[in-house]
Amino acid sequence: MKIRTGETTANVTVEDIVVSGRQMTPSKFQKITNRHTRTIRGVEKVDTDAIAFDIFDYKIVSWEGDITDLAGKELACTTESKKLIWEYDQQFAADILTAIDEALQRREDIAEKNS
Repeated sequence: MKIRTGETTANVTVEDIVVSGRQMTPSKFQKITNRHTRTIRGVEKVDTDAIAFDIFDYKIVSWEGDITDLAGKELACTTESKKLIWEYDQQFAADILTAIDEALQRREDIAEKNS
């Protein structure tokens, strides 16, 4: 049996932007969920919007291409820039996540087939 011992990444192209993404590990997902879960008077409150953004932020490692704001200022791959994409171009954000997940799944399928 082969066991993955490192981070799995993939490069995908979405709207002429090359995005390097990584797979969410169960431990990282748990840390993000715990960070946005509070118990108030015995009732657990989960901020699912914050969890979703933190997953987006974690999965995108870098990007190459012309990502700018409306004034033409280039947006570097930072949490702040990812937040702008998340808030103002939700379809692009969803397309990135889908492309990353599909590429990582194809990579795992090939690895399983070759083992």
